[in-house]
Amino acid sequence: MYGGVIGRRVRSSFPGPLRENGEAPAGPYYLSGNLGGVVAVLRRNPNYHGSRPRLLSAIVYREQPQGSRAVADIEAGNADQDPSLAPGAAVAREFSQPAAGHPRRYFATPLLATDELAFDTKHGLFADARMRQAVNYALDRPALATALGDLVAANYLPPGLPGSLARRVYPLDGPDLARARARAGPHGGHAVLAICSDPGCTKLGQIIRADLACIGIRLQLRPYAGAIGSATTMSGADIVLARAVAPYPDPAAFFKTALGGGSGQDSLAKLSGLDRDQRVSSASQLELQLMRGPAPLAAIGTPVIPEFFSARVRCHVFQPLEFGADLGSFCLG
Repeated sequence: MYGGVIGRRVRSSFPGPLRENGEAPAGPYYLSGNLGGVVAVLRRNPNYHGSRPRLLSAIVYREQPQGSRAVADIEAGNADQDPSLAPGAAVAREFSQPAAGHPRRYFATPLLATDELAFDTKHGLFADARMRQAVNYALDRPALATALGDLVAANYLPPGLPGSLARRVYPLDGPDLARARARAGPHGGHAVLAICSDPGCTKLGQIIRADLACIGIRLQLRPYAGAIGSATTMSGADIVLARAVAPYPDPAAFFKTALGGGSGQDSLAKLSGLDRDQRVSSASQLELQLMRGPAPLAAIGTPVIPEFFSARVRCHVFQPLEFGADLGSFCLG
């Protein structure tokens, strides 16, 4: 939880721009000092000759509280940027649009990632594709995305990834219980959901359990330690909450992570020999085929980098691959 206190000048007795191994850092700023993880100071790197901006002479990161106390700190002029305020927060609703001559101050930058429910497609209740489709129709995605601080999503490929299209197969605005029940049938069953132990994940698990109860599925929650992980399979679990992150902007690479060992891996092998344009087009078609057919996943949200800026931040640049604002691009008014 670090908030950036950004200034044109910061006085410091920290050493010059050398790493511990004696080499000069390669980026536009170097770590001038770190006080036990509570305060960190970056200064312009005089050896940097690249294209990234470095308008500020120094950038100070400091540990600070989240929520309303962080907002108060920014409004009081004690900080210029906070990355902890989720899209559902009141400040997000208030500052997501320009107002009264002031620029927009809140942004939620989507990551190349998807938060998903990955099914065990080989054993148990979800070996049946119709039951997996039933879950996709039964989920209250707006509530689930809010619990995780995500943007609502039902597609596998995240926005911004080549091949991602705004198609609608499963509902974004709440469950479609008529279609869910038609696919689930009258019998229902029991399933185990492996879910992270963070408070947001606990809330998410409760929502999913209530959603699936509407189609006759009795869900047992099995927490795993820590925050949401990347593993799509876990021993004894019928469903796993996972976060699939694209290692680079390629839909085939993303699918390899998102699908794990589930349905669709055979199709991925066919993509590897294609050129980029063919691979993007084929991956987009594969997404549609998977969602309409075997449905090995249920996408629930797109994780974001939330950023709230002070009123004196008049301009900034978002980096397309690093995601989020490049602090060195800030111009202060």
